[in-house]
Parts: sequence; structure tokens; C-alpha cells
Amino acid sequence: MVIDKDNAVYVAEGESVADFFRVKKLTISNFRGITSLSWKPNPKFNVIVGGGDNGKTTVLDALALLFSPSNAFVLSESDYWLNNTEQEFCIEAVVYLPDTELLSSQSKFNWPWEWDGNDALLIPYSEQEEGFQRPVYKFRVRGTSELELIWEIVQPDDTVNHLSVGIRRQIGIVKLSSDESNDKDFRLVYGSSLDKLIGDNALRARIAQQVSEINIQDTLNEKGRAALGVLDKSMGNEALPSNLKLGLTGGKGLSIASLIGILANKHDVSLPLSRWGAGTRRMSALEVSYASEKNAGIVVIDEVEKGLEPYRQKKLMLKLQEDGVQTFVTTHSPFVINSLKNVGLWHMGFDGKLGELVGDKIQNQLQHDPEAFLSKSVVIAEGDTEVGFMSFLLRRAFGGDPMDYGVRVTSARGNDHALDLLEALAAGGSTFSGFVDYEGRCRGRWDILKFSMGDYLLQWGEGCLEENVIAEYEANQLESLLVDDDV
Repeated sequence: MVIDKDNAVYVAEGESVADFFRVKKLTISNFRGITSLSWKPNPKFNVIVGGGDNGKTTVLDALALLFSPSNAFVLSESDYWLNNTEQEFCIEAVVYLPDTELLSSQSKFNWPWEWDGNDALLIPYSEQEEGFQRPVYKFRVRGTSELELIWEIVQPDDTVNHLSVGIRRQIGIVKLSSDESNDKDFRLVYGSSLDKLIGDNALRARIAQQVSEINIQDTLNEKGRAALGVLDKSMGNEALPSNLKLGLTGGKGLSIASLIGILANKHDVSLPLSRWGAGTRRMSALEVSYASEKNAGIVVIDEVEKGLEPYRQKKLMLKLQEDGVQTFVTTHSPFVINSLKNVGLWHMGFDGKLGELVGDKIQNQLQHDPEAFLSKSVVIAEGDTEVGFMSFLLRRAFGGDPMDYGVRVTSARGNDHALDLLEALAAGGSTFSGFVDYEGRCRGRWDILKFSMGDYLLQWGEGCLEENVIAEYEANQLESLLVDDDV
């Protein structure tokens, strides 16, 4: 450990100090499709890949909920693991705050923890006095059995303080969902990016005052006035409010200000930004969010490629990687994967675990077959023969194309490459399957890998695929291996 004097905090050797908010560790339990997840994300940029329904979006939604700038989120049974509301869910993050004054608005003092590289630990009092702690804090949101949300700051003695909306807003989160129809951030809805950007709290009152002066009653035709008169008389006879007239009124979930939005010029016509193309809306929404969160703590984007042409995907990825703010994105795009450089790339497997994809061997495989890492489940086969054999078995097992079920078989292009690749994947914590020969080499490495992967690694005890399959047939049956599809 070394001390960075300018920032007065402990930093690990080889780790740069950036004066940015950082999520050091994220823990999720019983939230939607995730029963248990513990993850230490990259401090700068994180890309999560994997098959559909593996939980990628849930991870981003958990972050967005924990740092939500409002308390307006309404829970439902589907937000709980297996719809079981009796067992509360919990989302907790160990966070680094470059400016602890952020917590000064709290009525109670919040004690810091120390980050040891793996988790938050209690700081000895002597170190607190000397000022040598690296301050991290535990933020948490719980969904109770009463479908209520409770935000908390966990203290080292396991007591809790309230995590206020004010603190969450100061941290700032830029969030883009994969829902293209959501144009909230382009309109003056309370809490939207446009609302935060304008920052005029009295604007709604002024709009309401001017709108209230419009005499809507005079715009009614004779038939409408007569109908309203009949209703007025009927209500008066029942001792209900009378002297009725039409006017603009607010309502739950709707305000006059929400009808105010951003217009942009197109062919000399001012059109709502929400009516432009999908790619333009997505890029514009990000710009509005950035502009409204000048000190954004984190950026969360689900399906970063959504609605974007390849050149816009590249432009967006470059912008995000250069920004310095801790970023979390998901993608199903091979183009996006191939555009990444030195970022945290994570695969979410069918078991809901996040494994980091690091190392030259994995990068080579990503360039060779990026779609393999976008699947729900991946089988690393030694070569093309093993790919064909395993694909045939899986077709028989599924009764159709295994890719229809999110299972992809990819070639490692050799026994040695398969060993290196599977070792790298296992070291990163990923869950993959392997199908390989035994060529009489590296027995110790294969044994360790087998112990790590268990039944997910299928390796012949001796020899290769061809030797073991052919040995099961009589000489007069060998021709059927070549001509009979059912063999």
C-alpha cells in the first residue's frame, strides 16, 4: 500500500487515484431473477455480456434503484425472487466518496469503513485519529415484505442511518433503459433530466398561472354548454357542488408542465425530440442526461447498441470510455465487443454469476467468435470436429437447434488453445462447458481444471474423439458414420 499525499487516502500499488465516485463492490440478494450476487466491478468501465434472461438488466436496474434520485419507484411482486414478498430483497454497494462533505447534510454522523481490496472493514480508532483511512461507505436499499423501499447507510457497528434523496441526487446517475418509447427525459416531468437541467423550481407555478387564465368555457359549442348546464342543474338538485364550468386541472401522474418538452428544428419545422428516430432519441437522451448531471457519479445503459447504426455505436463507446465516470452497460452486439479496449468485460452465465473475461487467449476468442459470449450457455469445443459432434448431440437433446435455447458451441482451434482458454475463463469466475480430447500432455493442468469445472468439462480419459467413437463400432458399421445422419 502507498499513500497518495494529494488525496490523503490509501491506494493500492499500480492503482491510479481518480477524484470520482466509485462503486467498489455490489451485492444483490433476492432481487428479481438474482438470488445471490457479489461483484467487484471495474472502477472505470464495465460491459456485461451473456444470453437473454441471465440477469444482465437486473444488475443495472439494481444500481439504478440504489442510486435513484427519487422515492417514486413502486414495487411489485415481480421485484422479489420467485415473487416471494415474504423474503425481502437487498441491494448493497460499498462506495468510495471523493468528497465526504456529501454526507454532511445528514443529521447523524456516518462512520467510514476501510477498503482492503475485497471488502469494507472496520477502521481501527488509532488509524482514524491519524487520518490514514481510505474512506468507503456502505449504501443499501431494501424491499420489505410490505412492498416498501428503505434506503440506508450501514454503519460499522451494523446500525443504519437514512440514505436521503438529497445525497442520491448529489451523487448523480445517468440512466438509459432499452425502452425506446420512454421520452420522460425530454419533457418537464418532475425529476426528469430536463427538469434537473432547467433548474427553475418556480417554472411550473408560472405555467399553471398562465394556463389557468385561458377561458376554456367560452370555446364550448352550444351543444356542449347545454350538456354542462343539465349536469349543473342535476348536481345542484342533489346538494352537490354546482355552478360548473370547464377549466384546466391537474391530476395524479399528470401536470401541465409535463406537456412541456424539447423541440428541435427539422426542415424548418419544430418537432418534439421524442418524435425523431430511435438512434437520435437515444443519443440525445444521453446528452440531456449528461447535461443535467454535471457531476454524475455513475452511468448505466442497458443495451447500449439499441437503435444505433454501427458508426454511432462506435462513437458512443468512445465517448463513454473517455469520460472517466464509472460506467455500466450491457450489450448483445459483436460490433460493440470488438470496439472495446482495456475495459472490464464480464460474462453473465446461465447460473447468474458474473465472470471477468480477461487475458490474451480470451481476447483472441472474442475476435474469432464474439457471438459465443453473447449466448446464454457456451461450450468450448477443442476443434471443428468436436463442434460438429457436440452440436449434433445437443440437437438431439433439445429436439432442435441448440441456439434456439441460447446454447452455442465454439471452436477453440486446438487442444492447447482450449486448455489455455478454459483456464482463463475459470480464473475469471465464469461458468462454461468444455469438450476436449486428451493428448497425453499437461495432465496436472487438466486435473486442476476438471476439479474446478466438475461435470462442465467433458474430456476423454484417453485419446481423441475419433478413436473413442470408432471403437464403439464394428468394422462393417463404420461406413454408416459417414452416410447415416441418425448415427
